[in-house]
Amino acid sequence: MSRRAAAGVLLVLAGVAYSAWLLAYVLPVGLSLVHAYVSELAAGDQPFRLLFRTTDQIAGAAMVAAAVLLAIRAPRRTASFFALGGLFLFGLSVVVDASSSLDCASAASEACRIREDAGEVSVADTVHTVSSVVTNFGMFAAVLGVQRFVTGAARALLFAAAGVIAATGLAIVWLEEFGPGHYAGLVLQVQLVVVAAVLVMAGIRLAARKCGPPAS
Repeated sequence: MSRRAAAGVLLVLAGVAYSAWLLAYVLPVGLSLVHAYVSELAAGDQPFRLLFRTTDQIAGAAMVAAAVLLAIRAPRRTASFFALGGLFLFGLSVVVDASSSLDCASAASEACRIREDAGEVSVADTVHTVSSVVTNFGMFAAVLGVQRFVTGAARALLFAAAGVIAATGLAIVWLEEFGPGHYAGLVLQVQLVVVAAVLVMAGIRLAARKCGPPAS
């Protein structure tokens, strides 16, 4: 199997693992999936935290590995830097996210919200918040970079995906000002579905040798 094909398989794995939060619709998680952030599924006080932490770690590690494989002999172009650097940053921040989970789910606990408002959270909780922001930058840069290597409908779809990522990211920041219960969780889920779809489609195209930074 070529490096490109292996990277494609890893991206498909990343997309599937990054979609594991959909299991929350069939598991008794005790959170409102409309208002709660997906990351709260892995919070320290949640029953299925190990499941969601592990699947995110797998997704992040697969993205990092794919970026490294694709970086070997990749051309030194701005598009390659954004695509591969963004993918690497995205994957790494997802691993950090999953390894430094929230202390508690604020959408399900008023006591948790009080703790957060008072700043009485652990270092891991703070790291998680920061890495979540980095994740958005990484995924946005990766999508913008990849669209330079495709044409036609694929490029148009990637532009649309980049727009959705940017719009939902800004919407989440805005909704955060209103506190829990303002559909921020649903907005985030739209973003996650789009990102997972891009990962899977990019992986399939890579495995078919139809996109990606060409070898020099």
